[in-house]
Parts: sequence; C-alpha cells; structure tokens
Amino acid sequence: MKCIKNTFLFFVLLLFTVSNSYAQEVIDSAKVYYAMSKEKSKSLEFKVNAISKSISLLGNDTINHFYLKTLNRKSYLLNQTKNYDSALVFSKKLLKRSLEQKSLKMEKLALEKLADYNRLNQDLISAYKYYEAYKEFNLKYKDTLAVIKALQYIASSQNKIGLPFESEVTAVECLMLLDKIKETPKVVGSKLGLYNHLGILYKDLKNYDRALMLYEKALLLTKNIKNRNKVLNNKAVVFIEQDKLKEAEHTFELVYKNTLSQNLSSQKAQALDNLGFVQSKLNKPEGLKNLKKALQLKEKENNSSSLFTSHIHLAKYYLDKNNFEKAKTHSEQAYKLANISKSVSDRIEALAVLGKSTSHSKITEYIYLKDSLQEVRLLNTAKYTSIKYDYAKQTLLAKESELEKEKEKRLKFIYMALGSFIFLASVFMYFILKAKNKKTNLQNIFTTEARISKKVHDEVANDVYHVMAKLQGNKTSNEVVLDDLEAIYIKTRDISRENNAVGVTENFDDVLADLLQSYISNTTNVITRNLSKIEWQAISELKKMTIYRVLQELMVNMKKHSEASFVVVNFEMVNTKLVIIYKDNGVGTTLNKANGLQNVENRINGIKGTITFDTEVNNGFKAEIKV
Repeated sequence: MKCIKNTFLFFVLLLFTVSNSYAQEVIDSAKVYYAMSKEKSKSLEFKVNAISKSISLLGNDTINHFYLKTLNRKSYLLNQTKNYDSALVFSKKLLKRSLEQKSLKMEKLALEKLADYNRLNQDLISAYKYYEAYKEFNLKYKDTLAVIKALQYIASSQNKIGLPFESEVTAVECLMLLDKIKETPKVVGSKLGLYNHLGILYKDLKNYDRALMLYEKALLLTKNIKNRNKVLNNKAVVFIEQDKLKEAEHTFELVYKNTLSQNLSSQKAQALDNLGFVQSKLNKPEGLKNLKKALQLKEKENNSSSLFTSHIHLAKYYLDKNNFEKAKTHSEQAYKLANISKSVSDRIEALAVLGKSTSHSKITEYIYLKDSLQEVRLLNTAKYTSIKYDYAKQTLLAKESELEKEKEKRLKFIYMALGSFIFLASVFMYFILKAKNKKTNLQNIFTTEARISKKVHDEVANDVYHVMAKLQGNKTSNEVVLDDLEAIYIKTRDISRENNAVGVTENFDDVLADLLQSYISNTTNVITRNLSKIEWQAISELKKMTIYRVLQELMVNMKKHSEASFVVVNFEMVNTKLVIIYKDNGVGTTLNKANGLQNVENRINGIKGTITFDTEVNNGFKAEIKV
C-alpha cells in the first residue's frame, strides 16, 4: 500500500514538473516572437505576424505581465498599418487586462492609445471621451505634461464637433497650466499650438482683432519656417474675412516664397492654392491659373483634406463669377471629400456652397439669410468670450499676488524672529565676552604686578641695599653715594615708563620721540626719521598704544642685549599702511622668539598687523612692522 502511494506521488510530481517546464518553454517562445516584432529591418507585415504568434502562444495565460506587453505591441503595430479598428480592439483588451492586473503604467498607455487611435479614426466623440479619461487619470497621479496633451486634443475635438466655446474654455485651462511650469521647447510648442488654435476660434467667432493678436503671439514663439507658415496662413485668412485682400495677398506670397526657399513640398500646393484664391478675389488673371495648378499638385498627393480646400476655393471662385454649373461641380466634389474625412464642419461648408450654386432663388436667399443670422449670433457671443483668457489670466495673477504677499508676511515674521534671536544672542555673548575680558584683564594686571614686583626687587631693592651697606661702613664718599642714588632713580624711572599709562590722544609723535630719546646714552645714539610726518590722528588709539609698547620692548631688548652704538627708527606711510623699520648695529643673535620678541609679535597680530625680524650673530638686528 505504501509503495502504491509513493508511486502516485512520484507521478504527480513528475506531471507538475513537466507542466511547469512546458509553460516556461511557451513563454520563452512567445518572448522570441515578441523580440522579432521589434526588429527594425523587418517589414510591418512580418512584425504584425510575429506579435500575433506571440499572443497565440500565450493563449489563456493572460495573468502574466508579459501578456500586457504583447497587447501593447500588437495595438501599436496595427496602428502603424492604419488598421485603426483592429488597433482599438487590442487597446481595449490592454485597458481591461491592465485594470485586472492593477498595472498603472499599462492603464495609462491604454487610455492614451484609445484616445489617439479614435482621433486618427475620425471618431471624435470617442476620442473626446478617452482624452477626458486620460486627463483625469493623469490629474490623479500629477503628470502635468500628460494633462496638457489631453487638454490640447480635447480642445481640438470640441472645435471639430461644433463646440467652439467649450473648446475655448479647454484651451484657456491648458494655457493656464502651461504658464505654471518651466518653459521648455515642448512647452513652447504647446503654447504655439494653443495660440494658433485660439486664433482660429476667434476668427470663426468674427473677433478678428483678437485672432490677429494671438497669431502674433504665436509667431513670436517660433523661428521654424514650417510652423510660421501655418500661422501666417491663418493670419491671411483673417485678412480675407476683414476684406483686407492686399494684406492677405502679401502674407500668402510670403508663405509661398518660404515653401520654395525651404523646399517644403508638403506646403507648396496649399500655399499656391491660398495665393490663387486671394488673387482671384482681387480679379487678377493669375488667380484662377494658380488655383488650377495647386489642384493638380494636390491630386498627385491624393490628400483628401487638402483637396477639399482646393475644390471649395474653386467653387467659391465660380460662384462669384455666376458660373453655377462649375461651382456646383466643385462643391459636390468637396462634399464627397468631407464625407471621406468625416469632418462635420467641412460637410457643412460644402453644403452651404452647394446650396448657393442652385438656380432656385428662394433656396439661395434662405442660405444667405441663415449665414447672416449665424454671423450676428457669433458676434454677440464673442463680446463675452473674447475676454475669457485675459480674465482667467488676471485672476491667476491676482491669486499669485496674494500668495506672494502672504509669503512676504511669513518671511518678514521669520526675519523679525531671526533678528530678535540674533540680538538676544549678541547681548548674551556681549556679557559673556565682557566677563571673560574682565577676567583676562585681571590676570594681566596680576601678571604685570608680579613682573614689576620682581623687577623692583631685582634691580632697585638690591641696589638700595648696597648703598645702605656702603653708608654703614663709612667707607664711601658722599659723591659716590649720590651717583649710586642717581643710578637707582634712573632704573626706577625706566620701570615706571614701561608700565605706566601712555597718553596717545594728542601729540603722539612727541610721546614716541620722548620714549626713543630716553634710551640715548654715552654709548648709544638713537635717530628717528619722518616721525612728525605721520598723521597720527588718523590712527586708532589701540594701534598707537600697541606701537608704543612694541617699540618700548624693542628698545629695552636693545639696551639689555645688543651692545648697539647706533639705532635708527624710520616711519613711513605706504598706501594705507604704516611701516616702521627698526635697525641697530648690535651683536645680533640667533633668532629665537621667546619672551620679549614673542610678546611683540602677539601684540602686532592682535591689531591685524605684521612684524618680521632679520638678525644674525655679529650683524645687528632689524624689525619691520606693518599696521
């Protein structure tokens, strides 16, 4: 029994393994055919067959995400072959399966395809419906550029199905979105298309001035000749409706020259047709000639939309000449072409011209009256609609201004708070630094007092003791004692000068001169240069005090160690800097910035100056100060 059970489990496992292996082989084969459908060197027919084989291999495996890719590829290739109906079938499958698999990427693609392919298939109502769905999808996921694309096509579809005012509102909404995003070539291209679209709308609403203004805006956005020609064509049409035939002829001539200079064969026939039409309005003989030549060029291209314009122009030409037979022939041909293109507006225009071509006076009168009434209605409606974009723009600017003011208020509050914080922090730091400075000053006072005490002890007290010893021994004359007392006095005076407060507010040159000359002796001569030429009033008290103490330190150092017989201190202003050069001819030394010299350097650094030393043994001492 146990053996039978194990055998059964083995066969189940084997069947599952084989099944999985076969399924994987099928998917792999499907992927091979999918890759073949993307080979650039192959024909469209080959690619369609390859992707069809891929889908066939997958069969019911519609849960696989790869299945969505095959549906997407199949719909794309069918669209390339202009088999729009079949492309739409697979696009609908793609939408359904992407919703089942919750694939947002494929859902977005499916909605875009359904909108685009319906538009190309001239099913404007269905295109409008899917563009609305595509717009809502992208609004939800904040894809602004995709929303803009949808709005552009919605506006175009609305106008083609006879909803000009709704089309205007949509175009304005789209422009407002474009105004909010960074200007790129794609954004500029969208604005160009919308200005041109609105220009056509306002032309149809008989608001010619606004139409021309929008065309001028469009022309400012592009230097591309092909794009400029499209706008110029529309501008010339406005001139025709304004009965400014000379301006229209001049504009069409410019367009035609552009097509010749740039070799734009696709625009050449239409440009010639438009030029011939306005020339015929001016009763120029070349008008009919150019109209017929343009028709011949278009017939070679076999473009139903372009051919429609030629037949309508010729029908209107013959209608103006009261040649109703030929007018009827061309208007009937235009009506057939309008049916092929499925354009409602073209069919209406063709029927209007066809009705005017009839010999029945009552029918003709009805059509003319109907057109006149429609024109009055359009003019009345345009009084309101012509300012919609400007009003919407002004409303947007007003809201932006309010937001900017609110932003400024917030920034002002932040700056005030920041300023208050900095002020309080500065006050706090001031008291901390003041306390720290007080402690440093006290420490300096204690250090100075200790140094003075030591100096008084070492240099004055000991000398006084020796004098007292001499007096007690009665071995010294009064003259010797007096000499010793004088020496003690000089030492005391020097100590006092080193540490007393210095008057630097007035006559600082005299103060410095007194300091330097106090070191003149029988063995040492001190010379100063240009001391009185310096404008000491322009130098701060801190700098003057520092200069005094530094020179004092250098002179004390000279007296104690240099054995110099000659000292020169030179003062000079170089640009805005005071330069002081100290030189002596003493014994010099190996430079060691200890004690006095280190103190000198620290003082100069404290006032953001510089000091350099230059000395060698038996070669004197030099210091250069810049402050």
